[in-house]
Amino acid sequence: MSVPPPNHGQELVRFVHGLRLQDTPADVVDGAKACLLDALGCGIFGSGQPWSRILADEMLAEGSTGNSTVIGHTQPVSAPAAALCNGTAIHGFELDDLIAESITPVAAAAGVMSVIIGLEQAMPLMHDE
Repeated sequence: MSVPPPNHGQELVRFVHGLRLQDTPADVVDGAKACLLDALGCGIFGSGQPWSRILADEMLAEGSTGNSTVIGHTQPVSAPAAALCNGTAIHGFELDDLIAESITPVAAAAGVMSVIIGLEQAMPLMHDE
């Protein structure tokens, strides 16, 4: 039986897993920081929009468990629930960043997942206080 070739997602995961901040060019790190701050600002604004509030209320009422945070709420939820809510908040008002050449909002994947992963690690400490 042959093993299927890796798909693009698997290749990306392997690349990111091997990436070290100290090996990343400073201008790339600076650009990533700017995109992440942009995504967070959009998420803070977007979390107050009706569609974001409705979705967050549903996810919080569902009772999912986890250590991830929905922007603007204190109750921890599962990472997928937080990613859905935060992604909706970040992209729900068309303020987020865009790489025009690829028509790709950078925060669509990298920003949302960076926030979720970071909060997933940090939130247990914050919730214990």
